[in-house]
Amino acid sequence: MWTDAGVEKAQSFKIVQHLRSSLGGNVIVPYSGIDDLNIGVTIPQTGSIELKDPDSGRIETKQSEYNSIVDEFKFELTKLLTSHEVRAADFDDNYFVIGGDHGKGAF
Repeated sequence: MWTDAGVEKAQSFKIVQHLRSSLGGNVIVPYSGIDDLNIGVTIPQTGSIELKDPDSGRIETKQSEYNSIVDEFKFELTKLLTSHEVRAADFDDNYFVIGGDHGKGAF
C-alpha cells in the first residue's frame, strides 16, 4: 500500500508514529472493514495488441487493462440509488448522455 502511494519506508514509519501519537495507540483496522472495500470492484480485463509503428515499421506489443463502462456505471448508479433509498422499480426507462465537451474546445 505504501509503495503504491509513492511513500518511502522511512516516511511510512513517520506517518505511523504521528497516527499513534494523535490517536493514543496503535492503529488497527479489522479485516471485515477492509474486505468490504472489495464489494462491487470490477476486476479489469487484460489483454495485448500488436501495433505497427508507421515510421520504423517495427511491430510492438502493448499491454492493456480495461473495464466495461456499462458495468462500472451500473455499480455506481445502484450504489447511489440505494444510498437515497430509491428502488429500481421506480424507473420506467433511463437515458444517459455521456460526453466530455465542457465548452472550452477540448473536444
